Amino acid sequence: MNKVITVVNSLLIGAAIVGCSSMNSAKVFQENELESSPISDAFKQDLLTIPWVAGEFRQYKQEDGHKAFATYRLDGKIKATGFSDEKLTSTLARSEALRLCHVYADVHSGCKIELIESTQNPPVDLSKYPKEVIGYPDVAHFEYYQKQKGHKALAGNLSGILGGAMGITELKAQKKAIELCRINAHFSSGKCYIIASE
Repeated sequence: MNKVITVVNSLLIGAAIVGCSSMNSAKVFQENELESSPISDAFKQDLLTIPWVAGEFRQYKQEDGHKAFATYRLDGKIKATGFSDEKLTSTLARSEALRLCHVYADVHSGCKIELIESTQNPPVDLSKYPKEVIGYPDVAHFEYYQKQKGHKALAGNLSGILGGAMGITELKAQKKAIELCRINAHFSSGKCYIIASE
């Protein structure tokens, strides 16, 4: 019994060390990396000195589509961030970044957009799609769904299309789409529901 406890404790300690080292692996930016970014001096200073903020911003910079990066500050220090990417419009990118920032900060207001960037992709006619189609991947999912024959369903929420399925019956397709949506949904995005089915 004691040997098992010792082994378990060693494994937990080992895992904790790996977790901490990977959290610290994000590197801050160098001054020359930020020269062309249209960001505030305060945010620039954060990117030069706070590894986790720099890590979030590096991830954001690698993404495509309309995108936005938001921060929440308390007493002048960043406490939370939120960013969006691959959105169909700048407005959608802005609102999703703010929503996520507020969720992570656990506040209803106070987040600020630090940077918003637009894509060169041609505009998408949003009137062709349900309101849940907010990003380029959602467009692809919806168009794929439309081409399928037989019983099918799409599920998601206001954060996008998060599950799709085919089934022997429409009800079975709906159930599978909801299951997939629940697996793929971000904890903050709300309940999954059927967007379309046949």
